[in-house]
Amino acid sequence: MRFAVIFLLLAGCAAAPPRVETVEKVVTVASPPVFQPIPPALFTGCTAPIPAGPTNGDLLIHDHAEADYAACLQNLLDGIKALK
Repeated sequence: MRFAVIFLLLAGCAAAPPRVETVEKVVTVASPPVFQPIPPALFTGCTAPIPAGPTNGDLLIHDHAEADYAACLQNLLDGIKALK
């Protein structure tokens, strides 16, 4: 009896026609990025500090020069990033 009920249920599911639905979806394909050339002026203006001497005063001056050099390079990078 159980087998007959299971068979009838399975046969009923198999007898239903398959239902196919299509869903239209817009697919956008991005074009490859186009990079702008970096102006040569963005590569000039920053000079690396000269090597420091052995005294504490020389090292302090060199440390300040390194900080200025890093800030100059950061400004150049920000200018390059703004070219998007």
